[in-house]
Amino acid sequence: MFAKKTAPLIKRKKLIIGLALALTCSYVHASEYRIAAMADPQAFRTESGSVHNWDESRWERENKLTAESLRIANKQKTIKFGIINGDITEYGRTLSLDSSHKIYDLPFKTFTGLGNHDYANNVGECHKDICDIDMLTYMHKHIESKKNESNFSNNLTWHYQHGHIVTSYGSLAYSWDDGDIHYVQLQNHPSYDVYLNKHLHNTKFEYKKTSLMVWLADDLNKARKRGKQIILNMHNADQNFLKNTNETEKEFFKKIINENKIIVIYSDHYHGPWIINNKDWFGDAPVRVSDSLFHGDYYLVDIPKSGLSTVS
Repeated sequence: MFAKKTAPLIKRKKLIIGLALALTCSYVHASEYRIAAMADPQAFRTESGSVHNWDESRWERENKLTAESLRIANKQKTIKFGIINGDITEYGRTLSLDSSHKIYDLPFKTFTGLGNHDYANNVGECHKDICDIDMLTYMHKHIESKKNESNFSNNLTWHYQHGHIVTSYGSLAYSWDDGDIHYVQLQNHPSYDVYLNKHLHNTKFEYKKTSLMVWLADDLNKARKRGKQIILNMHNADQNFLKNTNETEKEFFKKIINENKIIVIYSDHYHGPWIINNKDWFGDAPVRVSDSLFHGDYYLVDIPKSGLSTVS
């Protein structure tokens, strides 16, 4: 199910038929906690779909209600952490990023990824690619802030000069353990790649975003050896991923999904709740597409001792 921000909060629910039951019946583990699976605050796109690039007032007014509903949910049952699967902003602008952080300053930690609106859509479109570079710099800092998480790993190397990131190489993917679950944040989608080489403020910035398949296979294999079950997260598990992934990578991705018995993949991009069950793309793993935060929607996921289910 997914929660709506409109009152009464807890009673506005829709059932995603079958998947919660299937997950509960199929997987057993010892963890017991709740997480929030979220995506697409997408500042400053409003609930009507209109975009206000330089006026945060309407977006902030609407999203304060969503953030407050998360605080209420946390008071009713503690949310251990949240995952935000991309599109933090509409266009990667610093004003939008700052506003998103201000509104979604939640009483639990969050693990964030980037979506196509944060950086992929903006290459060559924003002056000197400053929007992309700002979002990549933000994600570097976010990843670095998570390095003390249990069994933390990331597919990223970078070099600082005078306090600025000047070279960066990798996919930005990162992972961590919580209890007996291993979580992986794949960012936009697994095969997205881009190269940026810019001079800004007398500093050269070089970034190469690469496919993460080899790192992912190794990361998942290590997690399974530790006895962990695995949840994957990405922004777009459909259109952009499939269109930009060759057949060899698709088959390899499906292979490691099946070999490592992925419980579920959380994604978004489509601003509406869906289930994707496509064995040709994702093997045996169901894909749960959440609605967007700017619509007021998110998943609350209970991970109890008896199995995994999605509620409220």
